[in-house]
Amino acid sequence: MSLQRILMNYTDVLKHYSEALDGYSDTQFMYKSDETTWSLSQMYLHLFMASKGLFLQKAQNCLAQTRGSTEGEKTEIGLQVLKQGHFPKIKIKPPEKYRAPDPENAPKVAFSQIFDEHLKEVEALTERIANEKSTYKTEHVIFGMLTAEEWLELDTLHWKHHLSQQKELEEFASATTI
Repeated sequence: MSLQRILMNYTDVLKHYSEALDGYSDTQFMYKSDETTWSLSQMYLHLFMASKGLFLQKAQNCLAQTRGSTEGEKTEIGLQVLKQGHFPKIKIKPPEKYRAPDPENAPKVAFSQIFDEHLKEVEALTERIANEKSTYKTEHVIFGMLTAEEWLELDTLHWKHHLSQQKELEEFASATTI
């Protein structure tokens, strides 16, 4: 997929989440149907934390040519996900040793300004990727060795993957009062 297409998809998915945020009350946004199911707030926080702390950081490492190599390949599932343009329609859990603790609940106001800032960061990174055309790769524990462009695409796919979870959590939250 071209960088322009990746950025367009990224912009669209961020816009979706940003606009959806306006439709939730704070009660709905922080509602947990049970102890093991995340709230919408936790899912949003997970998306931003994974994006900044994993996907975009790994892309930046590729551009800085640190913690990786020009060697190595994607795994079979990595090839499949990037070719098909989506994660499998299953709940994916990383190996236990890579699993982070569940995100904390936060009110909607914590997210109100973050979308524009995040998109600007992604746009700047996309421009750097386009200008530097690096073949340097860093490793994802499930998908294998990825270039900066592939990390950015994978981040977009991660946001899209959580759309089904968002819908499920909205259904749980709609049972609460506004």
